[in-house]
Amino acid sequence: IDVILVQIRQTGKTFGCSWLARYLMNIGCTSTNINLLTKNDNLRGKTLEEIIDTENKLPFFMQLRTKGDIANPEEVTIKSLGNKYVGHLPNASEKMATSVGRGLTSPIFFIDELAFLLNNRTMLGAALPATTAARAKQKAKGEPYGVIMTTTAGKLDDRDGKFAHELIMEAAKWNERFFDALDEQDLEMIVRKASPGKTTTVYCVFNHRQLGYDDTWLAQTIERARSTGEDMLRDFYNKWTSGTQSHPL
Repeated sequence: IDVILVQIRQTGKTFGCSWLARYLMNIGCTSTNINLLTKNDNLRGKTLEEIIDTENKLPFFMQLRTKGDIANPEEVTIKSLGNKYVGHLPNASEKMATSVGRGLTSPIFFIDELAFLLNNRTMLGAALPATTAARAKQKAKGEPYGVIMTTTAGKLDDRDGKFAHELIMEAAKWNERFFDALDEQDLEMIVRKASPGKTTTVYCVFNHRQLGYDDTWLAQTIERARSTGEDMLRDFYNKWTSGTQSHPL
């Protein structure tokens, strides 16, 4: 079951994924490549720094990184378990984007800011089919595998935003009844039945109240961010907008 997660800014979307990645690196997986695809070098660096920092917050007996391991803004390793987490960036060239996508073969794939990735349709079209064999191998090992796509709401009149929204419209909307599935096969059947596109992807979208924040917090956060117009609707109300991104002609 793959997941598309949309939630408002400043509510811990990346933080949660970073802790999940640390669990996978230090506990959940062995001999596993984990890939991250995010929109720019700044976000890649921040995400990798956060993943590095999470290990420092673990009990000492769970801190597995040694002097021989890599820990920089592009790659983090736990060589004792054979695990590697690598950050990747999109490319404005469609040809190069295909090459980037083909290089993302791994059983576990984090996609950050999906709606704002240049050539996201091209990259995912090359990357996702190539993960099939890697997933099967991981499943045979009894270890975690899957794709998590996170983003804030995007622009419907933007090529890349439109593709992200198309994926969402094909997915099953999150429902707590999914927890009642008898097993993995039953869950897959339930999700496919609930999905307009008959996919095994679940779309999770959460507003500030669902995440434990009140209306006063939201108003103050918007004010501090000096966010207005369509930017405010996307960032803080999960609204996909279609304003003046392109000329009508």
